[in-house]
Amino acid sequence: MNTPKKPAPTDDDMTRLSGWDALLDDLFGLNVRAVTTLAVAVTRPARLFTAARDPDWNGKYTPSLRLVFTIIAATVVLRFLWADDSSPLIVSMVDYLSTVPPQDLPVQNVTEAARMLMNQVLILFPFTYFLCHFFASLLVRIWDKGTPAPVRIRLYFVALLPALTFGLLQTVPYSFVPAELLDAVTFAGFAIAMLLYAATIYFGLKPVYASCGRAWRAGLFAIVAVTTDLVIAMVTFTLAFVLMYV
Repeated sequence: MNTPKKPAPTDDDMTRLSGWDALLDDLFGLNVRAVTTLAVAVTRPARLFTAARDPDWNGKYTPSLRLVFTIIAATVVLRFLWADDSSPLIVSMVDYLSTVPPQDLPVQNVTEAARMLMNQVLILFPFTYFLCHFFASLLVRIWDKGTPAPVRIRLYFVALLPALTFGLLQTVPYSFVPAELLDAVTFAGFAIAMLLYAATIYFGLKPVYASCGRAWRAGLFAIVAVTTDLVIAMVTFTLAFVLMYV
């Protein structure tokens, strides 16, 4: 008697029903599961916080670290595509470098120096982002008592996802904002990110803590995360400026 063949197991990050999901993964590192995970992080963060405590993310979601890396990579690519000589980011860097004596620049042309600086920023940003937020994730203790470090890191990076998604979408209007308004738009972006950080923690911890307990944890996380973002911006820019001369 022949034993019936068992169906081949579904791969963790691909669906056997559609080749389009695999193609998206090949092109962008995205697939249906990743998009679903991102949607849950924005609309129902409590579900993702619960899944983060399972080694396999309940078999339903993309790991938060991987998804953060994908969004950061997409953000860098978009900023690179939008960063022509007339873009607000390049113009603002030209204005900044114009205050530096020409003989102190690595090249004579200020616009070329601004392009060099921008390229260094884009290269360094993913590394400084992950390094700074990784250390911050080890310091934040707003989760259940006794939560191990690997789970704290998972939870922390889950909480970054909604604000990161906003940052990705924000790269589009950045290309159309006048250079003189760039600082105001950047400040507004940090303020919105802070609200998103707080909201994600507040609603994500709903099954675990009462409103008061969630409120102070949300506020603390938002302050830590935004402060880390500011540190990332300063460290990235400083390192990029130094590396122009290397």
